Amino acid sequence: MNQASQSNNTPITQAIEIAIRLGILIIIVAWCLKILMPFASLIVWGAIIAIAIHKPFLMLVEKLGGRKKMAATLISLSGIAIILIPVILLSESLIESATILGTQIDEGTATIPAPTENVRSWPLIGEKVY
Repeated sequence: MNQASQSNNTPITQAIEIAIRLGILIIIVAWCLKILMPFASLIVWGAIIAIAIHKPFLMLVEKLGGRKKMAATLISLSGIAIILIPVILLSESLIESATILGTQIDEGTATIPAPTENVRSWPLIGEKVY
């Protein structure tokens, strides 16, 4: 049994074992990167935003007397508001425009303006559309 344990510790056996472990590790890392690839741009933007907001966060923590959770909550709510307010305004505008267009179509008052002179210069379809 002593010889068997010595034969398992030869440099060649150790090299093979290390190569197999490295191969498995490389496969796992490649698989993880493949899973994360669709989210790479989100991760990069998250890092950019985190770096950009770090100083204002520290200043807010200082103004709030060291309350980090409160500062993080305020910054998160501000970020959500920055995203949601334009989305809500755009949605309202689209709904209003669609309602007006639907009313005009029902009443028969919807008009399509004539194309501009630039349309005539479009290749292939310009003359027909104009």
